[in-house]
Parts: sequence; C-alpha cells; structure tokens
Amino acid sequence: MIGQLKIALLIFLVLAVFVHGCKDTQTSPPHLPQEGASVLRIAVGRDLYDGPDSRSFIHGNLNAWESLTYLNEKLQPKEWLAESWQMSEGGRKWVFQLRGGVVLHDGTSLTQEMVVANILRYKKHPKYDPYGLYRDLLSIQPLGKRGVAFFLEQPFPHFPAAINYFGSALFHPECFNTNGQFIKFIGSGPYRFETNKNGIIRLHAHAVYWQGSPPFKTIEFWYIPDAVTRLNALKAGQVDAIADVGGILPHQLTELSQSKHLLIKRTTVATTHFLLFNTQRLPFNDLSHRTWLSTTLDRFRMTRYILGEAGIPADSLWTPLATDWYERVFPQGPSGSTPTQFQREIPVSILLHGGTLQRWPYKDIAEMIHSHLNQAGLKAIIRIEEAGSFKESLKRGNFNLALHPFTLMTGDPDIFFTWLMTVSPLILGAESKTMESWVAKARYEMNREERRRIYASLQKWVAEKRLLLPLYHDVVFYAHKESLHGLSLDPIFRPNLMAVSMNKNLHGQ
Repeated sequence: MIGQLKIALLIFLVLAVFVHGCKDTQTSPPHLPQEGASVLRIAVGRDLYDGPDSRSFIHGNLNAWESLTYLNEKLQPKEWLAESWQMSEGGRKWVFQLRGGVVLHDGTSLTQEMVVANILRYKKHPKYDPYGLYRDLLSIQPLGKRGVAFFLEQPFPHFPAAINYFGSALFHPECFNTNGQFIKFIGSGPYRFETNKNGIIRLHAHAVYWQGSPPFKTIEFWYIPDAVTRLNALKAGQVDAIADVGGILPHQLTELSQSKHLLIKRTTVATTHFLLFNTQRLPFNDLSHRTWLSTTLDRFRMTRYILGEAGIPADSLWTPLATDWYERVFPQGPSGSTPTQFQREIPVSILLHGGTLQRWPYKDIAEMIHSHLNQAGLKAIIRIEEAGSFKESLKRGNFNLALHPFTLMTGDPDIFFTWLMTVSPLILGAESKTMESWVAKARYEMNREERRRIYASLQKWVAEKRLLLPLYHDVVFYAHKESLHGLSLDPIFRPNLMAVSMNKNLHGQ
C-alpha cells in the first residue's frame, strides 16, 4: 500500500513539473486575470497612449474623453457635450450651450469655467493646437447658465466642425500644470483611464456617464504592432476584436474569413493615402516628370491587386464622404507616356514610415512604384525610417517621393490645406504663398457657395501643379468574435463602445 502511494506521488510530481514547463515555454502574450463578460479586449496596431506632453494624453478611440462637437456619417458637425450652438456678428462670435448632467470621472460636474480653461490651454500652448484652430481667438467666457461664448478676430464659418473631437477635447482643469502638460487624467467619457502597462491600456466603466451605464466593467486596448501577431491574438481568443484603421491588412482577409466564430466587417473612413512629391529636388522639380508619374501610375490596378476591397482608387484630394466638397480632379486610370528627357543617373528615393508598414500595405505599393520607375530607366530605392527620422526627412527634403496618410478630421477642406502647407515645405516650394492666399480667403469666407468655388479651384490647381497624388481612399476592415454585438467604427474610426454587448461568456468559460 505504501509502495503504491509512493508511485502515485511520483507520477503527480512528474506531471506537475511537465505542466509547469509547458507554461514556461509559451510564446504568445499571457492573459491577464479572467473576469468573464465584464472585460472587453480590443487589439490595435498603433499606440493610443500619447503621454503627458500631448493635447489629449490618450487617443479619442478609447472613449475616455469627449468634446463639444463631433462629426456625423456625412462629416458634418453634431452635438456632443454642447447641445446647441449659435453664430452672430458675422461669424466672429459663437455661443455653445453645454449639455446638463455631465459628470466627470472624479464626480464633479462639467462647468463653463472648465471649458474656458481647456480652450485657453490650446490658445496659450500652440503645440497642442497643431492646426491653428484657435489662432483667431480673442477671448472666451461663460455666458448665462450654460453658455460659452467664443469671440474671434476673423469670421469662422465652419467653427463647430473645426473644433470637433480633438479640437475641443475637454478635461478637468486640474489635469494640467502651468506648461499645459498632463499631471493626471480626468475626463467625462463612458470609460475612465486606469493604467498603461506593457502596451495594454486598461479602462474602467464610468458609473454615472450621462448617456447611461457602460456595458462592460473593464475595457482593454492591446497595442500589438505586428500584423501577424495581432491576427493570431484574435484567432486564439486572447483578444475579442481588432478594431482600428489599419488593424487588418488586405492580404489577411482570406485567412480571417476561414476562421470560425469570427465576424468581419468593413466601413469607409475619412482617410486618404497620398504619394508626396519633393518638388524642389530632381527629378520631380520638373512639372513634366511629376505629370508623367501621376498619369502613368495605374492606381486602379494598384488598388485592385494590392488592396482589393480595402481601398477605393482616388480621383479626389479627400474622401467622397465629404459630399459638400468632393471634386473629381484626378483621373483614376493611366493616361500619360514616358517623358523624353529624364536625368536617369539621379536616384529616386521612396520614403516610408516604418510604423505604417504593419497597418497598410505601403511596402507593396512602394514596390509597385519602384518597378514603374525602374521600367522608365530611373534608379529607384525604397527607404524605411522610424517616426522621428521620417518627420525629419520630410522637413529637410531628404526624399523624392513619400507615402503618407491623411484623415479629414473636421470634414472641411481647410484642415487638408493646413496639413499640406505644414507636412513638408518641399512639397509646395514657391507655390506656398499662392496657396496661403487662397486658403486664407476660403477660411474666412462666410458665403458657402463662394467657399465651394474657392475650394473647387484650389483642388484643380493642386492637381494641375501635381503637388501630390492621391492613391486611394481607405476602407477599414475590422473583426470580432461572433458573440460580440454592436461593435462598429465611424468615419473617424472611433468605436462606439456604448453600443457593444456580449451574449455569452467573453472567453468561453
């Protein structure tokens, strides 16, 4: 009997060691403690933590902070923390009426003074206002019971759209120090920021959110930069969804469609992908060379074979979702021929941001452009740089061509032209003064039809000068477990986490 017990004990110890050893050799990311259906885990391909020295500390996709206005499906402004607004004094005064009953994460109520403090932070620290939305702000002050009045030096016809989302992100004033940097985070969104550890941002439900109780106790956003690892995490059940722009690469869709118990969804977003020209450097300082590449590069074929349904060949400078401003000024198909006087001994560099390669098929697109240039006798090279070096190369003009995304975050052309004038001074060159004049005129023009006319002319001018080439408009694919309901992305790819629910145990327990 004692001998049998010793044998049983020995078998138990061997099995225990074996199981422990198997756990130690796991290569996939470990699960955090399971919490059943109270936890929702979403994988993304970019870091949504911006840090203390940023305009919002964390990205708006996390649903932790809110703004005065937001955009609807047609990229037009809609009410959010402001329930209405009114313009007067020829567009130089805007009054926003705040929504009542908004409680912040620390239990305090949203006040007019809080809004004033946030807007003055943007005004006093322009680095948190990268598009100069408050460049013409003279003053801001409370008005009446819940009103906030903006007084502007110039008319601002699209002000409610311009300050949507990141443009008027609101936080408790105690969040900032005298330099405008975050020292804590207190917002008003349905989920409050808890931690950011090992690439996982953890948020907890805001129990007294003004739109009602959030559906999950906890939400985690997992930053998984590698596209293969990201997809494997979803297939293995480590995360419940991949939901962000660029979260799923086009070539992964076939594999994903073969996975059981996963749903694939798609939505057109306000992002357009561009090929930028350095117009101050050989060979594309010559308009005929820019014209050749713009008219011979087959963007329709590129979209069809590289992107499939994940892109729409671009014939305009920005998304067709902006129906008020959409102009078809770039033919989709090739129409040109090889120029006769290429200086072929000069190398042509195609600059890529390394951080984009696991979110969009930029490498494949660059290789197609590379082949196209080589066939014309040009010596092309593809150069990949990380964020800091990429921005510096754009600034200094250390490129011939560059791939770059842009999202029409306000739904208005002004933000596109502001971006174009700042992304690299080597794109516009001597044309910058002409563009600045046109953009300023359109920005302050109160007659809507006249604004449309100016922007239509500007788009045609940019197309004629071949300052850049729109390649395709983004169609985002995202996926989640079939047990998850209500998950969707809007045109600015923000998930509506208040509409999501789970009809069974989240992790199959």
